[in-house]
Amino acid sequence: MFQTLYHMVAYFKICLHCIQAIINTINTLRTGLITILNVDINNDQWLQASLPVGDGGLGIQSSEILAPSAYLASAASTLLLQQSILPDSI
Repeated sequence: MFQTLYHMVAYFKICLHCIQAIINTINTLRTGLITILNVDINNDQWLQASLPVGDGGLGIQSSEILAPSAYLASAASTLLLQQSILPDSI
């Protein structure tokens, strides 16, 4: 998880506040699942829970996995606005 977040900071210039929000969301999902199931979940079990249902998981989407594609989609959808605001030298 943290390696992915490092790459997001290094390549996509994601702010630290955004990374903390992603980590908080992941922890909230995990805590909620632990509370609902009333069992402790280790890292391997959490990874299995995030698998699609067809692959034996619970289908819980991880924001860590979705964040890079969401960021790129957001950047791509605002490309014209970015080009009109930012100078050509950037």
